[in-house]
Amino acid sequence: MTDVTIAPDLLRLAKLYGINQSYWDAGGTHHLLSERTLRELLVSFGVLSSIDDSDLTIGKVVHAERQNLWRTGLPPVAVMRETEPLFVELIIPVDQIAMEWRWRVKTEDGESIDDTFTPAQLPTAGDPHDVEGWANAHRTTMDDRELARFRLALPQFNCGYHVLSLELADGATDPEREMRLSTRLIIAPARCYLPTQDGSPDFEHRIWGIAVQLYAVRSGRNWGIGDFTDLFNTIELAADLGADVVGINPLHALFLHQPERASPYGPSSRLFLNPFYIDVEQLDDFNSLSKSDQSNSILPAISTLNTLRSTEFVDYSAMARAKLPVLEDLFDIFTLNHLATNSNRAQTFRRFLTQQGSSLQKFALFEALRETQVNALDNAADDWHQWPKSLRHPDSDAVIDFAEHNAQRIQFHCWLQWLAHEQLNRAATEASVRGMKVGLYRDLAVGVASGGSDTWANQELFADNVQVGAPPDEFSAGGQNWALPALNPRALRDAGYSLLVDILRRNMSAAGALRIDHVMGLMRIFCIPAGEKPSEGAYVDYPIDDLLAIVALESQRQACIVIGEDLGTVPNGLREKLHNSGVLSYRLMYFEKHYDGDHSFRRPDEYPAQALVGANTHDLPTLRSYWSGSDLELRDSLHLFPGDDMLVQLLKQRAFDRDRLLNALINESLLSQEAAEAYRASRNIDIQLIRQIHLYLARSRSLMLIANLEDLLGQEEQINLPGTDRDVYPNWRRKLPIALEEWLQHEPLCDCTAAISHERSS
Repeated sequence: MTDVTIAPDLLRLAKLYGINQSYWDAGGTHHLLSERTLRELLVSFGVLSSIDDSDLTIGKVVHAERQNLWRTGLPPVAVMRETEPLFVELIIPVDQIAMEWRWRVKTEDGESIDDTFTPAQLPTAGDPHDVEGWANAHRTTMDDRELARFRLALPQFNCGYHVLSLELADGATDPEREMRLSTRLIIAPARCYLPTQDGSPDFEHRIWGIAVQLYAVRSGRNWGIGDFTDLFNTIELAADLGADVVGINPLHALFLHQPERASPYGPSSRLFLNPFYIDVEQLDDFNSLSKSDQSNSILPAISTLNTLRSTEFVDYSAMARAKLPVLEDLFDIFTLNHLATNSNRAQTFRRFLTQQGSSLQKFALFEALRETQVNALDNAADDWHQWPKSLRHPDSDAVIDFAEHNAQRIQFHCWLQWLAHEQLNRAATEASVRGMKVGLYRDLAVGVASGGSDTWANQELFADNVQVGAPPDEFSAGGQNWALPALNPRALRDAGYSLLVDILRRNMSAAGALRIDHVMGLMRIFCIPAGEKPSEGAYVDYPIDDLLAIVALESQRQACIVIGEDLGTVPNGLREKLHNSGVLSYRLMYFEKHYDGDHSFRRPDEYPAQALVGANTHDLPTLRSYWSGSDLELRDSLHLFPGDDMLVQLLKQRAFDRDRLLNALINESLLSQEAAEAYRASRNIDIQLIRQIHLYLARSRSLMLIANLEDLLGQEEQINLPGTDRDVYPNWRRKLPIALEEWLQHEPLCDCTAAISHERSS
């Protein structure tokens, strides 16, 4: 059902660009796509030039789109699974279908394979009943020339990224029509990587681990923020506790000169790492710097360390003031002692630059540019859209000139990435040395900030003036706007999915598992035109089958388990696609109930094997807060509920949930009736009950269990409170209550993890 006032040509464009014409929200309300929203989205996707385009102009756009669909030759990319028949669809002028053609595949290994064919002898493709000649038609006439669609079968190729090209066998070209004669051919495995036994996924050896927000780690040696050495030490301690996994927050590059923008889920770049996690004291030249009389950075930094370490919250600004000048001095030493002499360290650095290619150079160039703009405009130019026009594109003459005159500063930012890369790899290697079956479990954010590096470097792939969010639900009556720009699905495909491949490859590096945040985004994204309310948004479809195939290919290549965060409203058919592709579901106890029955909690044996389970996550209350209801009282005090009476309703519901959870523990013989009655009489939870809840989850048949350190250490406050900014709640700032050096002396932590380890191995 659609707004009947929308013209047919606009609806046709909506269909071509995957813009859904309606959706149902969590409350059961049916929302129709408005013409204004449709026009705004089409403008943002580069289809229309203005939301006020006339019907005549839109008709011309429709004609141009039809021509583009029937561009002869090959599609911009062809993605297939190795377990399925390999074929591509071709569009050939009918006057050439009796001619002999040649296809050639150049594999990523450099091998060249070719054969000849005659289109007229191939199976036809498309729908012969599509008389209008749109995307699925078999034949159409375009510019007085008849065109036809065929299926070309290909032999089996190894999984990978290859290039398929076409040509007339006699080498002639077609002067009458532009043809796409080359395409990216992606062959992917059937499933993502999973541990195997006798050739099949191994769900018998259930594993477990801990999750930690790296920035929140306290230690007696860090500089007020958890760093890669803390991660190394966390892995050592986790291995001592019997864990096979250490989960961490996204490590994406944030905003170096705006350090208070701390959310790891709104980064500048998903391709690169956050340099604030670098342990400066691990660097080769730190000792010489600390003894130097020439350094103006080291003494001021050291004088602040005790204060930085003792704060309840990460003081990002003070930490940056201490750490960045020291890193700059260390880079000067590296330049003098290593780059100038081409030492072994310098050669390793230069190899890193070569491996990282143009993506790193653009990122470092952006960082150097942003420094100059922030300094020049008093922090008003953090968003590159506010920069002078001459600097808004990486290929502009002004940017090229800037790069030539600021090579040293650009190299500094490359050097920071090298250090972060080395220290992260060191931590990941320690997990392997300690025999952990998975090791690091990394997290991939759903998107990036609109003013960050990724959007600047890849402007053609992002829909300008469209933000990702969520439709209205019971907790957000007005919906949510996450202030992240949407990727343009058509542009992403036209570019051969190169950015997605790069993102996956880099985030699976140094990881045994990767969580894809809001995995529904592989299938559809809720897009909100800039300046509009979330309720005016619309779902936009993405090429799920292509994207999942690429996820599987990168997963297998890096032996990286993939977890899809599938919480909330999940589109029909998505979980089946994820399961068939070997992606682990993400199951949290708070939401695992019999919703079609008595709302009791699911038994451990009802959890799926192909899943990661846990009690909660960073956006949800800790077990202490959940049990007491303090999370609800906090949200009410901040006026985050749509109605005045909602707190009473939710506290009543939470009491029912506490009762149901106690019953679930009793049914598993994890709690006596007597103990349960004592807990029923109180809104306070103790470490013993936290332990039993984790044992309940440990009994599930799910492959992986993750326990959050906040729960194991008895923290009440949650990490992030959705719907708030740092002026309302200290999101992404609260440190863990106990220092890393004391974890093995923390009896509740050791007792709980020992019990989990025993249960998972039994």
